[in-house]
Amino acid sequence: MEKRKSAPIWGLFYREIYPMLKELTITYLIGIGLAVVFYLIKLSMEIGNLADMSGEKLEMLKMMLPGYATYFPGVMFMAVSLGSISSFQFEMQPKFRCFTASIPVSEWKFVGVKFLTSASILVVGILAAILNAAIMCSVFDTAFDQTIIANLMLCAVGLSIVCAGLYLFNYLFRNPMVAIITALVILYAAVIIWMVPHFDLIEQLSTENEMNAMSMIFDKITGFSAAFLPFSVPCIIGVLGLGWVLCSLLAKRREK
Repeated sequence: MEKRKSAPIWGLFYREIYPMLKELTITYLIGIGLAVVFYLIKLSMEIGNLADMSGEKLEMLKMMLPGYATYFPGVMFMAVSLGSISSFQFEMQPKFRCFTASIPVSEWKFVGVKFLTSASILVVGILAAILNAAIMCSVFDTAFDQTIIANLMLCAVGLSIVCAGLYLFNYLFRNPMVAIITALVILYAAVIIWMVPHFDLIEQLSTENEMNAMSMIFDKITGFSAAFLPFSVPCIIGVLGLGWVLCSLLAKRREK
């Protein structure tokens, strides 16, 4: 009796990427567009309408604009790795569920491919974020150093935790929207818990010491990210690996 062949792994990767192609394209175009907009703002500050600005507003813009240009597009490039949740929306459709059930692949392998897909897109996003940061630092004549890479890697760790949480909640509730809402609520609660010890700095944001408070908050974050940098890659691997194991256990439990 001829042994039944299993589905090729690359076909499963394409199955995950296909629902995300639109989100991937749009996100990267928006990220590149943001970088161009920040560059145009800098030109306007030098030779355009914004060159007439003076005083505190100009100083605030000069202080904040390089940070926005360095990190915002990069975070977008990395955050698109969460787009794999789009594939769950396809799986909720009856026809797609029947098609999936007919593929000779176990549920845990589907879960593994989902995590590997997100990890691959996250790696590409990290590289794109570092490239964008290097270009923006050159544009704004700021130092491109280990601190910037550390901050981006800290964002990547946070996104990997959110990704694992989204997948875990989706396998718990079998509803992508409920998974997203649950993850957002937990993330919001975590931000509040983090803000409590730093409430004195948050209060200063609404006073005349706003610039100093923002600088102190940024210094605290960069200090933590610099110390955490050597552990960032193992942490990402560990979080995604643990998420895969937990989701696989939930998938096997559901099969029973």
